[in-house]
Amino acid sequence: MADPMLTSLCAICHITAPKYKCPRCGLRSCSLACIKKHKAWSECSGARDPTTYLPPSQLRTPAGVDHDYNFLHGIEMSLERTERVLVDERRLVQAEELRPMTMQEVRWKTGRDGRKRKVIVTRLLREAKGRQFERFLAQKLKKLNVEVLCVPTGMTRQKENCTTLNRRTSRINWQVEWFVVDDEKIEMQGDEIKSTNARRFLSKAMDDIPLHEAYRTMLDEQAAAERRQAKKEGRTIDEQTLYHGDCPESRCWPSPATMQDPQTGLWFTCTGPSVDLWPEEKRREYQYFLARPQTRRPDQRIMVSPVQTTDCFRDILTNTRVLEFPTVIVLRSGQPLPETYAMGPKDTVLPTTTPGSASKRKEGPAGAKHASDRATKKRKHDEAEEGEVDEDGDDDSDGGAGGLVGGDVIEEQSVDEDDDDDTSSSGTSSDDE
Repeated sequence: MADPMLTSLCAICHITAPKYKCPRCGLRSCSLACIKKHKAWSECSGARDPTTYLPPSQLRTPAGVDHDYNFLHGIEMSLERTERVLVDERRLVQAEELRPMTMQEVRWKTGRDGRKRKVIVTRLLREAKGRQFERFLAQKLKKLNVEVLCVPTGMTRQKENCTTLNRRTSRINWQVEWFVVDDEKIEMQGDEIKSTNARRFLSKAMDDIPLHEAYRTMLDEQAAAERRQAKKEGRTIDEQTLYHGDCPESRCWPSPATMQDPQTGLWFTCTGPSVDLWPEEKRREYQYFLARPQTRRPDQRIMVSPVQTTDCFRDILTNTRVLEFPTVIVLRSGQPLPETYAMGPKDTVLPTTTPGSASKRKEGPAGAKHASDRATKKRKHDEAEEGEVDEDGDDDSDGGAGGLVGGDVIEEQSVDEDDDDDTSSSGTSSDDE
């Protein structure tokens, strides 16, 4: 019996007749093992290439129609899957941000000579909007002249920004980033700090709370969170007791005692641990610096500016620019500034003045005239014939308060450029005559 030809056998093992055909390259194989070897040896994905050329005779068949439909349907499913991941799961963007901002369509427009010609009209489907804060919070920030630089949606700093406004007291509850420089983790080289390891904490602080109180509150919150985590994991941590006396295990509060503030010389009665009753040297135990946003110098040092311990964030951040939320560097009193930081002024913002605000209030609400113009323009557009463009449809460049809105024409381009040139030249000659 004559041996079979190699072309009639499996292209991998050359033993058995082939049963399968690779959708990608068309190679014929006999088993799953040979298919895996083919993918490994040839680095073939095995997926059908929808862009492969097919003769017209194969396209005019039910299989050809199914091939094109599956290709387009696969693209649509991929877009929907990507949008679901970006919008619903990871929440990086809003759904409207993935929609196109403009749309082009062919319309008819009447020229100066009375003839109609085709033009390509570009319309604005939606306005370009950035991140917007809650309305009352934005008004409070504008009143204090605090400029908040927003990072792109989905970044870690944007997700960490939990700044809110207490509408009852009209106070801003700032999200604050603390960098605490530890004395034990500082490496000295002579009189200068060689390297430092700062711990990062996040906490909320009202804008009328002094810095030393906000920092102590943050430390208490971190200690409470650590105790809860230790209790959940079933381990014990060393706590610094707040009780006094020879028997701390008695767990009793200290009796009222009279103390004298060494700085002011005033006497007061201390009934227990309280922020309001700290002596002056306790309030000045730390020094605080406000970091400037995006101010890394060529030597990779961060610009910081000193602030008083009794200052609150309302006074510190007025006429100031911050990146999402303020960053505060904390050092022990008398501790030198590490080399990774450099002293400098705050990133201030010029105060805004509105000299014509009184006259605007007399005339009526802001933007009323622009709103009426938009309504008139929309009514004229609705009255025009379908498929036609008004002659003054895109004549809205007055720079009003409202700007461009959805549906406005932002660009027109004639389909026949020669016809457009002839029309404009004939109009110019008639004017000269």
